[in-house]
Amino acid sequence: MIEGFYLLRKQAVADMLVVFATAMAIASLVIQQYNDGDVWWHIAIGRDIISNNSVPLTDYLTAAGWGRAYQCSRPYYYAFLS
Repeated sequence: MIEGFYLLRKQAVADMLVVFATAMAIASLVIQQYNDGDVWWHIAIGRDIISNNSVPLTDYLTAAGWGRAYQCSRPYYYAFLS
């Protein structure tokens, strides 16, 4: 009887460790994702697109690119892939 109790207890501890490890992995992915500076920039641009019903053509959110046209980097991406 006591051996069965210890086996159940070991299984419960193992299950709790798996749940804890999974929760920590998910939390680290979420924290990593929102720690990136581009996430907030994308949210700001998305709010602007929704409020104005158009995509902005010039950069007005960064000091380095103020007033410059957005560059379409898709051709560079496709060239890199090929």
